[in-house]
Amino acid sequence: MQASMGRSLVLGFALLATACDEAAAAGRDLVIDVAGQPVRVNVTATIDGKPIDDKLTEIVVQPQPLVDRLELFAALDADGDGFVTADELATAERLLARYDADGDGTLNQPELAPTEPLQPTPLRSGSDFPPGRFPFHWKESTGAPDVTVEIKLIGRAFGRPKVVVVTEGSGGGDRGSGKQATSPPELSVTSETRKAAFDVAGIGLDLDATPARITSEDVKRFYLLQLRQRDADKNGYLDEGEFLGLGLPSLDYKTADANGDGMLFPEELRAKLDELIASQTNRVRIEASYERQPLFTKLDADGDMRLSRRELREAHAALAAVDADGDGRIGLAEFGGRYRLAFSVPNLLDGANPRMVAQVEAMPRGPSRRSAEGPKWFAAMDRNADGDLSMREFLGTIELFKRLDVDEDGLISPSEAKSAEEFVSNRESLP
Repeated sequence: MQASMGRSLVLGFALLATACDEAAAAGRDLVIDVAGQPVRVNVTATIDGKPIDDKLTEIVVQPQPLVDRLELFAALDADGDGFVTADELATAERLLARYDADGDGTLNQPELAPTEPLQPTPLRSGSDFPPGRFPFHWKESTGAPDVTVEIKLIGRAFGRPKVVVVTEGSGGGDRGSGKQATSPPELSVTSETRKAAFDVAGIGLDLDATPARITSEDVKRFYLLQLRQRDADKNGYLDEGEFLGLGLPSLDYKTADANGDGMLFPEELRAKLDELIASQTNRVRIEASYERQPLFTKLDADGDMRLSRRELREAHAALAAVDADGDGRIGLAEFGGRYRLAFSVPNLLDGANPRMVAQVEAMPRGPSRRSAEGPKWFAAMDRNADGDLSMREFLGTIELFKRLDVDEDGLISPSEAKSAEEFVSNRESLP
């Protein structure tokens, strides 16, 4: 890996490109500053085959151990340029005046921790990565990429998202599962069906396409079911009080009740859900996580979970080995580690009660296998897809239903439907 230290990894993101806007199509670069000549990886993301506008991305940083969330690097980086220099390390002792809350002359992890809720929750950081936590940031795209990655996401239905890697000069196409793509020697690229892995100068970066656990159609069916269940007086609509039990975090009653008559009917809710789903399935969420050796651990020479005045004074010597390119400054990239960016499509249940999410996940999906055992007309009539036809679902006469229901259990089974069809077919074939 030593030969690759003199390069920087640049990921060009054309996440939210529009066909009519060349500037938008160029996307942005995600720059990992390893120093030297940049390596560029252009990434495009599509949802159901449509390119997505890059201004609609949302970065969600997954909860990390406390030692990985400390503000130590940002505190040492006095000028905020993303690097810690020898001069800045020489004055590391100054941090005591700012962070030593208990006045014991040392710094412990809670003192350096950012102000966050006690309960670990994802950190939403808008469209860029929080400084001091990741060794990369967005930049306007420039130059031709060495590698192009297309992330194909599925928004409205279940399917298999893909990560397709195309290397410049290879003629394009999918590199295939688990195969090594041709690339400059400093950059190792490995692609699988839903993942592209990049390794350069001790930094590992995985780009994943995350399959949907819940589709937009599941969400719509669930809330329409909820409307019927929350309709306490069974008058066919929800008033404002009944609406509160619907538990839809991204919609308020006045917005849902389009005509303002104080009655929310299923048709109104369905139309509003379609609007919300359309807006959600034009967005990309990037969940970011990482594993690396923390800066605090490197400075804590005696491993007593605190930084003493002496350890702060010796910070420059302790980090000398980290400055692998010998340029006199240290960036987060030089600490190595592995980073993961998981791309997915948001849905309306993001931020909802976990119990409600579990209810949606437990809903049946797709028709019963029994439906496929009957004739085509049987599957078409089986509206609830349970593999049987009830009197309510059957489109023929009551007399015909009773004739087909041979065992008189009140349901037409696939075998009963098939037998009836075979009987009719045999009669028609008689001379």
